[in-house]
Amino acid sequence: MSSGPFGLVCGMKIEDFTCHLEEITPYKYILSEVPKPHSAFDMYIAMITPSHGLSWLKAISKDISTNPFGVEVRSSFDTMKAKLENVYGKHDRLDFLMQDSIWNEPRDWMQALENNERVLMVVWDPEQGSVMKDSLASVALLAAARDTYTGYIAVEYEFENHTAAEQTLSALEDEAL
Repeated sequence: MSSGPFGLVCGMKIEDFTCHLEEITPYKYILSEVPKPHSAFDMYIAMITPSHGLSWLKAISKDISTNPFGVEVRSSFDTMKAKLENVYGKHDRLDFLMQDSIWNEPRDWMQALENNERVLMVVWDPEQGSVMKDSLASVALLAAARDTYTGYIAVEYEFENHTAAEQTLSALEDEAL
C-alpha cells in the first residue's frame, strides 16, 4: 500500500496510518511521518474522512530564507516544478500580480506573495493533458511567503474522492446551522 504520493493511497482510513496524527481542524491531520518522505518537505497534512478516507494531501517545504525579490523561493519552486513535470507532464502555470497591487516593483515580490496579491502556482490535471495516476484528480505546486525574507513551497494532491469528501463535510457542517 505505498504506490501513491509519499507512499500514501487514496481512501486510506485512519487505522491504516502507522504514524501519529494530530487533528488541526475537523478531518485534517498533521502526519508525524509518511512512508516515503522527500527531503524538500518537512510537514505533511492530510484530509481523512470516515466515509471517504484519504482524499487530499499537502506537503509543505522547510522554510526558505530569501530576499525581498524572492530569488531562493522562485528557484526552489522551479526545481520542484521540474521534478513534478517529469512525473505528471503537461501543466498550467499561473504567475501574476493582482491588478492594482501596490507591491509592483521587483523588490516587492515577497511582500506581494505574503499579502496574497501575487500568485505563483502550477497545476496538473486531466484538462491540461497531465498524466494522472494513483487515483489523483489534480496536483498543484505553489509558492507562499511567511514574511519578506522567508517563504516556502507546497504541493497539494487532490484524489478522485476529494469532491465527494468535501460535499460530505459541507453537509455535516451545515447541520450545525
